[in-house]
Amino acid sequence: MITENRLSAAEFLGDAAIEHVLQPRADLGTVLDPAQYTSPEAALAAWVPVFFPELPVPTDISNKKSRVVLGEWLKRHLLFANLIRLLKGRVISLQDLQQQMQGPLPESARAHIRLVLDALLALVACALAPGGQGPLVTLRVQVWMRELRRMVGRVTSDPARVELRPDKDLKARPEGIYLPLIQCSECHTTGWLSRLAPASHKLSTRLDEIYNTWFSGRSEAVRLYPGEAWRRPYVAGVPQHVC
Repeated sequence: MITENRLSAAEFLGDAAIEHVLQPRADLGTVLDPAQYTSPEAALAAWVPVFFPELPVPTDISNKKSRVVLGEWLKRHLLFANLIRLLKGRVISLQDLQQQMQGPLPESARAHIRLVLDALLALVACALAPGGQGPLVTLRVQVWMRELRRMVGRVTSDPARVELRPDKDLKARPEGIYLPLIQCSECHTTGWLSRLAPASHKLSTRLDEIYNTWFSGRSEAVRLYPGEAWRRPYVAGVPQHVC
């Protein structure tokens, strides 16, 4: 039988004294921007002196010895200690963590809390435990992706403003009308899809009915375009008003 033996935050940090804090600097937003670096190693090498300006920068942050030293430094950094105490071994959203981590930051750095936290987590992921036999901590950052399935758009007279929502998020009586979106593969004109039953003047808003009509190729399927789009030479139709 394999079991876990987790350390509490107090046990993990032990009696390590806080020796390092994030110092204010005018170029913080620039130096922490990962887009300007050509490799993760280059970014880490630039971020170590941001968090530890008074210590010598390792010549190679990727070797085992430097990563062990980085772990020892992190345990004495105020932001890392606060991170461990806030998590308490549980899952927390990145947004909540950003809000709670702003307290010990310099005033000028609070506007860059997302970059500060991203850089800190990158250093934590790189750091090794004493002896270099494992990571300093087990770090897991998860990104939850939602399938863009059955997205609908609000019918509006402004073609530049497209409000997309999953159909499952619509309330029983949403504000406005939401219909499936369509886009021409030739002229890229975007519009809405509906169904107009024979001898009826009322457009359907029932999504299953609209989808079945469209994919069955029935003539009741109608496409709606904003007035500006209808005046384009690629779009032919009849000008009408939708209530």
